[in-house]
Amino acid sequence: TYEAMLHDVLAMSLNKVTVQDEADGAPAVGRTKPAKVYDLGVTDPFWLDNSGKPFPSVTDEIEVQLNAWKAEYDRIGAHGGMQDIADKGGGIEALTKAAQLVPELTERKRVLDMHTNICTVLLSQIKERELDNFFSLESAILSGSVYNAKSALMEVFSMQALGTAEDKLRLFLIFYLNAPNISDQDLQEYEAALGQLGADLTLMQFLKYLRKMKQLETRAMGMGAADKGGGGLGLTEIMGKVKAGTVTASGLLKTAAASIAGKKELPVTRAVEKLMDNVQNSPEFDSYAFLDPTLPEHAASRPRESRKPFREAIVFTVGSGSYVEFQDLQELAAKG
Repeated sequence: TYEAMLHDVLAMSLNKVTVQDEADGAPAVGRTKPAKVYDLGVTDPFWLDNSGKPFPSVTDEIEVQLNAWKAEYDRIGAHGGMQDIADKGGGIEALTKAAQLVPELTERKRVLDMHTNICTVLLSQIKERELDNFFSLESAILSGSVYNAKSALMEVFSMQALGTAEDKLRLFLIFYLNAPNISDQDLQEYEAALGQLGADLTLMQFLKYLRKMKQLETRAMGMGAADKGGGGLGLTEIMGKVKAGTVTASGLLKTAAASIAGKKELPVTRAVEKLMDNVQNSPEFDSYAFLDPTLPEHAASRPRESRKPFREAIVFTVGSGSYVEFQDLQELAAKG
């Protein structure tokens, strides 16, 4: 989305974006091009309407609104000034209306020029870092349509290939979450290549831990009936210990897949929707505790089948979230 790309590519912080003004042309010899800081907030109607849309849709919307602005600008006779309206017999009322529209049109043009400049800088970064190619390769990995993935990845991880170390690390993390059978030797080669690029591989330790938890779950399922009798740690206890880790790993992959593919099937949104609608017999519903402050102290919780759907909710995540998840939740809230 537009907002997510501004955060990832242009380091947007506190709704402020700092860019080099492309409209000023090349700087004079010995001088650097001045930077401009744009504030994108609640007073920007274009931002409010388009921040959650895909970037290509935003550029199309800028063109549509610019054409609409030009048509309205021409219609009130701005090219000929206020006198042009008087000469055409518009009268005092037409002159007054035109005078009132001029500040509004000026502000609309300022906003559109601002977003045009931001999108121009963003597009130049996309081309410079070949982010479109990264997106295509990430989509191919998730769909399983990459032939000889190792060769493709090692080519991208070379020093000569375009893209930042973070771009290449993100690509590898998606591959790692989507490929359960990476050999230790291949993994060492990937990490060595990324390390030479200066990528921070700290996250890999966490993902390796999640993968071990997933493998432990698989082995525990295979134990099955053998653990039904006798003492010691049973299958139920083992599954309870690994459940949190495997759910986290699965959620990471599903979120990445849904985000890249453009599908609105993010785990956090699906869980909120199930809980709001009181949909039972679903993993999202059964894995959450229900605490009812209206019940007397020490009373048993109200049976789930007797609960009514919720109309309002406050959603927060323990750990981290993304703009895509936030925007997906906003769309769910807009449905009512």
